[in-house]
Amino acid sequence: VVQMMAAGEDPYTPREIRADLVFNNRVELSPIEAGIATHRAEIVDIILFTAPRLPDEPTWVRLRCLAQLESDNDVKEVLNRYQPEPATPPSCDGVERTWR
Repeated sequence: VVQMMAAGEDPYTPREIRADLVFNNRVELSPIEAGIATHRAEIVDIILFTAPRLPDEPTWVRLRCLAQLESDNDVKEVLNRYQPEPATPPSCDGVERTWR
């Protein structure tokens, strides 16, 4: 992931992930969504720490809601450290996982 970002790829842009790499089926996820989906708080932290820019508020809210849907307190804690100012408390209405 860090190498992809060093090559200029946006960690917030979805891309195709082939079957059996993360899930049994092919999915479209951004690198940070893949970190959330696989409950890898350390990957989410590395992405946010090394990204050329932090997510804007709508993106952050969506990512935070995805972590909430996954019931992953470790990922939520990481995302909370990078919360944009001024961010409103996340409303997760309508946010759904793109993975199963």
